[in-house]
Order: sequence, then structure tokens, then C-alpha cells
Amino acid sequence: MLKVVYVLVSDLKDYFYEQMLISIASLRYRMDSVNIILLTEQVTGQLLKEKKAEVYSLVDRVVIHKVNGAFNMAEKSRILKTKMRNSIEGDFLYIDCDTVVCENLEQITELKCTGAVLDNHQLVNKEIYEFRPVVKRAEIMGYSCGYRDKHFNSGVMWCKDDPVTHQFFDLWNRLWLEGYKKGILYDQLSLNEANNRMGGRLQELNGEWNCQLRYGLPYLAEAKIIHYFASNFSVNSERTFAYLLTDPVYLKAIRKERGIPDIVNKMIEKPRSAFHYAVIVDTGSLNYILMNSNMGALLRFLYRKHKKIFIKTDRILEAIRKAAERCRNVHKEKKSRKADQVD
Repeated sequence: MLKVVYVLVSDLKDYFYEQMLISIASLRYRMDSVNIILLTEQVTGQLLKEKKAEVYSLVDRVVIHKVNGAFNMAEKSRILKTKMRNSIEGDFLYIDCDTVVCENLEQITELKCTGAVLDNHQLVNKEIYEFRPVVKRAEIMGYSCGYRDKHFNSGVMWCKDDPVTHQFFDLWNRLWLEGYKKGILYDQLSLNEANNRMGGRLQELNGEWNCQLRYGLPYLAEAKIIHYFASNFSVNSERTFAYLLTDPVYLKAIRKERGIPDIVNKMIEKPRSAFHYAVIVDTGSLNYILMNSNMGALLRFLYRKHKKIFIKTDRILEAIRKAAERCRNVHKEKKSRKADQVD
């Protein structure tokens, strides 16, 4: 029987718990016989008992790993993740909370090595925008971005119960603590440095096992797990989300009903099509180039950190564009009149 592990560290004011419910519901919908284990720490575990007791009927086992020290929630989550191989017996599939399961996952048990999917479904040398901070963090730590340019995403991992994998996780945890001391909390940098030091022990899984929506379109049609990265967004964000299960409206509905509402269940039934009705897929390369340019990075920074300046600048540019259009129209009219006079 497949064993699936989730890690949850939460004060229940955030929406990680609701995201996890979506993932678990989608997994149960597609697999009758699956052993689901929730790995958490003592504070979250106590809150679950007091306020979210229903979770005990959704998972097969709750494992509480005591985390000592003055760590915040994000840091505790990384500690649990990098130490989870020592907390769980047997082979297991680790899945992030901000995911939805689209297919039966039993096939993963046939794999003989611990493995994961490439981050952004691309090699680091592609130099896309998302890899820029990765390169900077690696330079700070003196780490490699990835073994042979392969930088793996830690959101879905097949974890074997063998000596090599135990050694790998021990190294991953030690390297994460090194980064933590220098203010780097991301677990993927240490994951990939561990993989580099051990000569590429991670097996590359097909993108369908962790279809990351931004670059995962080639894998969406056959995706087994969709990773929609809701944990990166504020639940109070006013932005519009292309993927419906990322929308805080549905997370709030789950919290209100203390369960999965019918509208979310319908999305779980057909997760590959749970998009807003109007999503543009740009088949050209110009927008891709602009998005990954330094100018694109500047625009994103302005929008996130100085939204008023962004809006005001955009309106000024709109006025300039309209003025330019009027000038072009006047010029066209003059040329047309001249042509009429010649005739």
C-alpha cells in the first residue's frame, strides 16, 4: 500500500490546513487504499486536537516530531521536511500541501531510487527569472545550484527507506541549518547541494509527478499531481488567480464549512480544467523574454512594493500612448488629403 506523507506547521490563522484538506480529499478521491500520514510538531499538534479534530478522521496517522529551539513556523516546517526520513518508517511519497492529486499514484512504488521533479521543469542553465534568486543564494553559501544543472523541486518527493536516502536526508538537514544561520530558509538550495555532494543521488521523475503550473503546461494533460504554489500568496491578496484552487475564496469557504464544499469537490473531480474561463496561453516568445528580463523584474518589484507608483506610471504611459496615436492619426489624415489633392 502506498504511504503518503504531508508536513503541516500552522497556527491555524494561515490557510495551510485548508490547502492540505484539498490535497488529501483529491488523494482519497482517486485512491481507496492509501496510507496517509501527517507529520507535525508539538504546537501545531496541540492546536489540531483542540480546534481541528476532524483531521484525525482524514489521515491514518498523525506523527508529532518535537522541535526544540526558538524557531518560527516556516523554520519548523523546513526542519520537519529535512528530517522526515527519520520520522517515518518505510518508503513514502512526500507531497506539499498546496497540491491536488489527479491520478492514482500507486505506480510510484515501482521506483527503486529516491527521486523528484526538476524545479520549473527546466535546467538551471536556462537562466529563467525564477532561477536568479537561486543562483544568488548559492553564491552566498558557496553551493552548487544543482548537480549537472539539475535543480530539483522539493514539493513532491519519492523517498526510499534505504541507507543512501537516510544519509542524503541527514546531509540535507545539516546543510539547511548552515543556510539558516546565514538567513537562507529555503529548503531547495540545501536539497540540491546535498544531491551535488553525493554525486546526483536523486532520480529525475517525469514532470507529470509534480506539474508546476507556470512552466508545466507540457505535463498538464497527463499530470498526476498539480502543484499550484498557493503558499506563496497572501490569502488577502486582491489579485486574480488563473488556477481556481489557488483562489483564497475557496480556502475561506473550506474554513467556514469545516470541510470541502461542493464547488471545490467539483474542481477536485476535474483538477486539470480548474482554470478561470479566460486564461491566455502566449505561443510567442516575446512576452516570455520580457517577463524574464531585468525590466520585467523591475516592473514586478514596483507592482509588489510600490503599487501606487506603478499605477501612476502606467497611467502616464497610457496618456503618452494615446497622444502618440492621435499624432499618427493626424499624420495619416494629412497624407490622405495630400493623396486626394494629387488625384
